[in-house]
Amino acid sequence: MTLTRDNVTVEGLNDIRSFRTQANVIATSATPITLTAVSEHLLILTGTYGGQIVNLPSALTLSIGHRFSIHNNSTGSADIVDGGGTVLLTIRPKERQMAVLQAAGSAAGTWSIEFLSVSDSNTVYGVSTAVIEDFAYDEQGLDIGHTPGGFIRGDNGGTGTAEDILTSGALMDTNSYGVVRLSTGTTATGRAWINSQASWIQLGVGTNGVVEFRAKIPVLSTALQRFAYYLGWMDGNSSGQPTNGIYFLYSDNVLDGDWALRTVAGGVASTVDTNIPVAANTWYRVRFEWTAASSVAIYINDVLIARTTLTIPTSQIHPVIKVESSVGTNNKIVYLDWMFWRIDRTTAT
Repeated sequence: MTLTRDNVTVEGLNDIRSFRTQANVIATSATPITLTAVSEHLLILTGTYGGQIVNLPSALTLSIGHRFSIHNNSTGSADIVDGGGTVLLTIRPKERQMAVLQAAGSAAGTWSIEFLSVSDSNTVYGVSTAVIEDFAYDEQGLDIGHTPGGFIRGDNGGTGTAEDILTSGALMDTNSYGVVRLSTGTTATGRAWINSQASWIQLGVGTNGVVEFRAKIPVLSTALQRFAYYLGWMDGNSSGQPTNGIYFLYSDNVLDGDWALRTVAGGVASTVDTNIPVAANTWYRVRFEWTAASSVAIYINDVLIARTTLTIPTSQIHPVIKVESSVGTNNKIVYLDWMFWRIDRTTAT
């Protein structure tokens, strides 16, 4: 027989036509948020800190179909990390995600991700600009900027080979197409660079973005044959440290030859050690992502290494890649396979 009950009160509410779930509202901070099997299913982030980490529970403690919804109402980005320590995705301000456990054979598990980007009442529209520069065009040796990224070349007049573009030979492999070779020549202070004629950007003025390079150094820097390799965005291609910039830096006398990420604002610099030593003749993918002017995330080969909020520039910068010799007359050579950048902007009323 069918059992029917009327006038049931749920959670002390007389009106049960809408669905309600408990929410945990937390202000972002440097302390990771670690969820458990008994955490509320809805997490709402508030505050201003950039670089919040949200750790999902071990999948072994959950049942298939367990879900967490995370709303980022803060002004900084947040990394969502599975139970195995892998970043599943980064949600920027005004973005939402729902993670549903699909399989639980390990602590990491397999999560089905739903992702939503929304706008608030003050935002009229958003614009994204993306450039993939594979250096496939040998147009006058980059002298007139006829590449997707508008790159041109230059050097300081050192003797020997300057920069050129290679599309075949020993540098090529199944993952390489056009490859730029930058050479210092055989003077102790030789310098070579390429820089983009693309429009300058200014961090902290409604922009988020990502910049990535695929780079290789065939022979490493030493005390007797020293050089520095710069890959990033900065305010010029002169020698040495720029006045404003964000860039990866390699030299044997910088952090013992590890990849470093340097941020410079108004001549004041901060350097982050990735603790990833550069190996000779090895391709690396190095990437940084920024959220306005509040936080920069650093990745090597798609692994999140660190974050920094120190001396992030707000002056105008653009893409510059350069190699500089400081000791010894050997011809120092570095390679760049491709570069990618994306800039997300919002235009508000």
